[in-house]
Amino acid sequence: MVTAIALTLWAIAIAWSDITRFRVPNPYLLLIAVPAVVMQAWASKGLLGANWADALGGMGIGFGLTWSGYLIGKVGAGDVKYAALLGFIAGTRALLDILLIAALVIGAMSLAAWLYSRLRQASLPKVPAAVALSAGLIVNLAGR
Repeated sequence: MVTAIALTLWAIAIAWSDITRFRVPNPYLLLIAVPAVVMQAWASKGLLGANWADALGGMGIGFGLTWSGYLIGKVGAGDVKYAALLGFIAGTRALLDILLIAALVIGAMSLAAWLYSRLRQASLPKVPAAVALSAGLIVNLAGR
């Protein structure tokens, strides 16, 4: 319960940073990355119960699915690192749930941004991807 509350507050802080500055600061990521690695090394179990193989698999999936977005300039490096870290702390299965929710949220945000740009006849605003990732994590935590 304490871990879920701490991770929720952390996700909210990252989302707020992405909303206000379009940045996911490395110190915010290190705030959870360090205890996550220590917990894995000490207990062979992650913050959300993933074993080493599951955590590394989740990290690889999180990185792999967001790296292409970084390469074409649609997501920032902080978003890629955040997705990889979510995979490490949550594990493969939970990360897929998180990413599904995140995809729905970022789809809705993108549609809203597109509609806004059409109605205002303005350029398409940026959509903060870390907000969607944070929403996915928070929904996953609430369902545990």
